[in-house]
Amino acid sequence: MKTKGKFCAARALLALALAVTTAEAGWGIVVTGDQLQIGSAALPGVGALVVIGSDSQATGADAIAMGKGTAAIGFSSIAMGQQTTASGGSSTAMGGETTASGDYSTAMGWKTAASGDYSTAMGGETTASGFSSTAMGSYTIASGDYSTAMGYASQAKGENSLAASGGVAEEAAENSFAAGWGAHAKLAGSVALGSAATADTPAGETAFLAGGQTEPAWKSTHNAVAVGNRTPYNYTYTKLNGNLVTETVQVASRQITGVAGGTHGTDAVNVAQLKRGLSFRAFDSSGALLGALDMESAAAAPAFKAGEGLKLTVEGQNLVLELDGAGGSWNLDTKPGAQPPAAVNPNDTVTFTSGDNITITRDDKNV
Repeated sequence: MKTKGKFCAARALLALALAVTTAEAGWGIVVTGDQLQIGSAALPGVGALVVIGSDSQATGADAIAMGKGTAAIGFSSIAMGQQTTASGGSSTAMGGETTASGDYSTAMGWKTAASGDYSTAMGGETTASGFSSTAMGSYTIASGDYSTAMGYASQAKGENSLAASGGVAEEAAENSFAAGWGAHAKLAGSVALGSAATADTPAGETAFLAGGQTEPAWKSTHNAVAVGNRTPYNYTYTKLNGNLVTETVQVASRQITGVAGGTHGTDAVNVAQLKRGLSFRAFDSSGALLGALDMESAAAAPAFKAGEGLKLTVEGQNLVLELDGAGGSWNLDTKPGAQPPAAVNPNDTVTFTSGDNITITRDDKNV
């Protein structure tokens, strides 16, 4: 037997050893030039290196197919396992019924598919179809270019998006991030953190109490970061048994804890800063302290009360403080007086009577 090329004598010895151990099984073992063919119906193509297994084929140049029903079709491709196919150039398919059809792609596991060029799919029934995309886990999908999906049922559909632990980054949400079961990033550059979080508030939304101001502190320049959602929505995914199901995700809210006090106008304010901002002191015209409201040590919100002839009312979003027409009184007295002073209450009428050569006149509020 004459051999040459990469395998040389070592490959010939391997073929002889396999011939002895597999003769009874009826395997066909052929060493031709640089090719090694082992298995019934194994089909080596021109330039293929190794074909091992029944019904396997290596038709690409420098291709290797190992296992039953494997196919290494692309140049320098590798197909290993059972019913695996590596049709992309320099692609690799390993496991069971995996497919690597993108150039330089890799598919590993069970029924994984890497169809995007430079893509990687690993796990069970994962799909990486975007250019340079990565899908890892079970039933994960990375369809956006440069996207990454990690964990069961994660879906990274937007370009350069990242979905993890069952999160979904929608197709329109390029450069977005969704982490958590049912988390949804729906807008470009948005972030959905935690299960049921939905990032769908667009840039340009004017803040409450902005008063017409449009600076970044009052009007957003980028799409939202969300830790919850305002309305229920439907979440569709594939269960481990292969069935496609839809669940309703309910309204969710979270506290953000451990937040330090903000410094700049666009920083978050924590409760400690809010309490201090609501605290105040009141002084009279001489500078004497009349009273203070210390919200930093208060156990409850302040209550506003009126009195001493003052009335406090709420009109829409306005707090109105005014003199109370039904409150307050004054005393009526004469000098010298035969009787003690009389209290004049609101809405009382005081009558001055003329007589005994005395005339009383009134000019508006002057008597």
